[in-house]
Order: sequence, then structure tokens, then C-alpha cells
Amino acid sequence: MVYRRFDWNTRDRGETLEIEGSPEFVDLEGVSSSRLAFDPYLAFRIWVEAPAEVRLARGLERDGIAMESQCRKWMKEEDAWIASEGPIVRANLVVSGAPRISYDPSSEIVLLDSHGTG
Repeated sequence: MVYRRFDWNTRDRGETLEIEGSPEFVDLEGVSSSRLAFDPYLAFRIWVEAPAEVRLARGLERDGIAMESQCRKWMKEEDAWIASEGPIVRANLVVSGAPRISYDPSSEIVLLDSHGTG
């Protein structure tokens, strides 16, 4: 399998990467992996729900403060997409990305209950 990654530093497509063999399953990660257009190809969907301030803080920690304007732009676009396509209702599993209970993140996840709390 072959794919081209996106290079965030150059804002262009990066190198082509090849994955050896022919995997039976491929994990897609990222908010766009749950788009309606991909539904026919998805066997299982996991949605990680977190408040905007948590998402922004994590993005800035990962990408640096210089990306704040871009992160805020992406978040607006993501929020509009989430409102229009409802990925959380199509998810097979919904996980809390900001649980309010103590847990061991190295070995545990916190599921959201039907009220959206976890």
C-alpha cells in the first residue's frame, strides 16, 4: 500500500510512503477519517469527544504556538463539519477525550455515557 503524507511545515504533500504487505485492516486517524464519504469503507468508528479548549491546548502543545491561528481556523471548519455530518451519532464507540474521573491513560479509556459525560 502506498500513500503520500501531508507536510505541515511546507503546507504541501510530502514524500510517498510505502507500507509493506497487504494489510487486511488499516487504521485511519484524524477528524476527517469519519466523513460520510468514507462510511462504505469503515468497519468500526471511534469518536473521541473533547471540549474546544482542550482540543486547542493539545493542538498547540503538539504543533507550537505559531500554529494558533491555523488551529482556530481548522476548529471552526471541524465544528461546521461535525454539525452537518454528525460523526458522533455514527460512531461505534465514543470515548471521552477529557474525562472528569481519574483513570490510567496508559491502560484505560473513559467512555461517555448517554448524557455526554464521562
